[in-house]
Amino acid sequence: MPVMQNRNSRITRLRVLDLEQGASWEEVRNQYRRLVQKWHPDRYADAERGVAEERLKEINLAFSWLSIHYRDSPGLQHPSRQTPSTEETEQASAGDAPPPWQEPPDAVKPTRVFGTLSIVTALLLAIGLSAAWHLFSTAVEPDQADDAGEVDASPDSGYVPSTPSEPAPIAFFSVGSTRQEVLGIQGRPTDDKGDIWYYGNSIIFFEKGRVVAWQQSATNPLRVSSPRRIAASNTFISNGMNSASVREIQGEPSNIVTSSWPSREEIWEYGKSRIYFKNGEVVGWHNTGSQRLRVPAQEDAQN
Repeated sequence: MPVMQNRNSRITRLRVLDLEQGASWEEVRNQYRRLVQKWHPDRYADAERGVAEERLKEINLAFSWLSIHYRDSPGLQHPSRQTPSTEETEQASAGDAPPPWQEPPDAVKPTRVFGTLSIVTALLLAIGLSAAWHLFSTAVEPDQADDAGEVDASPDSGYVPSTPSEPAPIAFFSVGSTRQEVLGIQGRPTDDKGDIWYYGNSIIFFEKGRVVAWQQSATNPLRVSSPRRIAASNTFISNGMNSASVREIQGEPSNIVTSSWPSREEIWEYGKSRIYFKNGEVVGWHNTGSQRLRVPAQEDAQN
């Protein structure tokens, strides 16, 4: 490998470990330990775990390469080539050679094939280091939950609290809805007759402060759970109702008269009482005689 290329490769990998080009082997090893602890994926939430895993792979590969480079390159400090002390020299001259250097347990033991580092072997070593650190960290780090079952929410625990979801707003009213709920969903009525609220030609009927029925007009739609009017025993006839709703409330008329008046189309007779229709909707009535119409109190006549 050319000297310049080897030097540039060393500088590049030192930068991966956030070190300058003149860093000693001891600085490389200590910085590696710090970075492994800092970037271990178990310290991060799920959203950042992938970034931490990629960073840890870069750190492991750089340290693996530097371990071999510092050992094999002349002029670089490495425990395998440290200059012996005076005492060690005297021991060597007396025939007592110092014990051979043993590589620290956290260093990567390189594999050389015909003088060249196998890329596949380096990747396998990096994966092995990551797995070993995972086993080590799970054995020595305290659990996030103590004996009382309380969660450790300290900044270093990696705990991410869940955000409670807010209930979805009510979009429609239905039978049983209160007046306040109808106001919040439909808004203020155009006319308030107590238990009967008018929204243009649409009507909502209340009993004891809760919705019991409604009549919906296409020109003034209501925000209801079902477009069909729900019948109730206390429902009254009102302006804007269609003929089907009147039949459901009042029953079959005794007679139907087709009117030639420009302002009326049909007149439904219930004895002497009458209901007037235009374009299929109630536009008025006259309540008299023994067969009374189911209309709001005090509204025997509506024109």
